[in-house]
Amino acid sequence: MIIFGILASFLQLALLIGIVVFIVRAVTGRKGEKSTEAAPVTVKRLLVFGSLYASLHVAAWGVAGLLALLSEDGRGERASVPLAMTIVGVPILFVLGRWVLRSLSDADERGPAFSIYVNAALVTAVAVIMITAVLSGRWLVGEGEYSSMALASLLVWTPIWFGHWSVWRTYRADVSNLHVFIGATAGLATLAGFGAALLVEVFNRLLDSGTATDLAARSDSDVSTWVIGLAVGAMVFAWHWVITGMREARDTLWHAYVALVGVLGGLITAVIGAGIALFAVLQWWLGDPDSSSAVRHFADFTPAL
Repeated sequence: MIIFGILASFLQLALLIGIVVFIVRAVTGRKGEKSTEAAPVTVKRLLVFGSLYASLHVAAWGVAGLLALLSEDGRGERASVPLAMTIVGVPILFVLGRWVLRSLSDADERGPAFSIYVNAALVTAVAVIMITAVLSGRWLVGEGEYSSMALASLLVWTPIWFGHWSVWRTYRADVSNLHVFIGATAGLATLAGFGAALLVEVFNRLLDSGTATDLAARSDSDVSTWVIGLAVGAMVFAWHWVITGMREARDTLWHAYVALVGVLGGLITAVIGAGIALFAVLQWWLGDPDSSSAVRHFADFTPAL
């Protein structure tokens, strides 16, 4: 049965390699002949870069799965899926990626499909890195359970992000910088979310120490998570906006980010917070508050502040 499984894996690998070769030939055309394909060239390139993006995922998650199993018992029984993904994904990623990199010397190959691929890969890598960094950070400070998959994914996707960031820096004249503003938005949202939760907890603990009211503060584990999330969000936002985004050209995308995410986002947050705070005051003076204690009543609305 094991032999049949290995043979099946290699058959799948051969089939996928054949598909990749077919796609590459469809894009490049036969030597010395003009392409008579009816489909637009852009669609063909989308197929190539779509295949590259899919193989990137298969290879990355396969390698991450194998690395995660190195520190776990009974790994032999669970290695079949990540091993198959690695056997299939890594060779295809290598062959297709090598062909793409060699073809980038032609300016025509650095079209919209290439830009979409680089942006999609960078956004995906940043999302994976942020999530796994928080999980791994909680384990490092002793407040979370060890997750081998989270740590392995962080180790795999970080060089993937670095490699694609280098590609974007090399061909930035042909690749959209949309991923810069998406990363900045993700970092800002993470920074604001975890930072607000941390400020609420600090405020509640100050009230606990200064009054006789017990506000049932969160555990140290929750606080550690918020601190780690705050640090991760701050680093992502600083890299994408402070270091990179602020130096980008002041084009429509740049002004849209500043206006919609920065100004409008901050304004909406401030208006909602002020509205909730006003509601708390009016409910205490004119309505029927849930608690007779002013400290407990207004403490429930600290997130709005």
